[in-house]
Amino acid sequence: VPHQGSWQDADATRSGAEFNEPLLLKSEPSHAGQLATSYSVLEVAPSSVTVESVKKAEDSSEYIVRLYETADKPATAVLNFTRTPRTARETDMMEWDKFVPSTSFAIKGTKVIVPVRPFEVKTIRVGF
Repeated sequence: VPHQGSWQDADATRSGAEFNEPLLLKSEPSHAGQLATSYSVLEVAPSSVTVESVKKAEDSSEYIVRLYETADKPATAVLNFTRTPRTARETDMMEWDKFVPSTSFAIKGTKVIVPVRPFEVKTIRVGF
């Protein structure tokens, strides 16, 4: 992707992912319903943090969110859910809770606040 300045400022990682993994569109005819015309279960900021996957945990009713930092800069990820989380804590990539310290993250309303180091991958258990 041609750009001015650094690759971090140009958000080249996100542009590459959008090119390699295009959004799959499913069109639905207009109809009455409870949801707004636009709806997102999870939003993340800043743009230097990418959510790679969201799935149900293997061993509980919690959800697993895997994210990583892309700009080689420390960041504070803000995960904004449509529901209010009860719990949010770090786990390892296998969801075994063995290989990383059990760190709980701050919850402010529907938002979970997660500090992320440069290029760090985090796996988070979120309970509702």
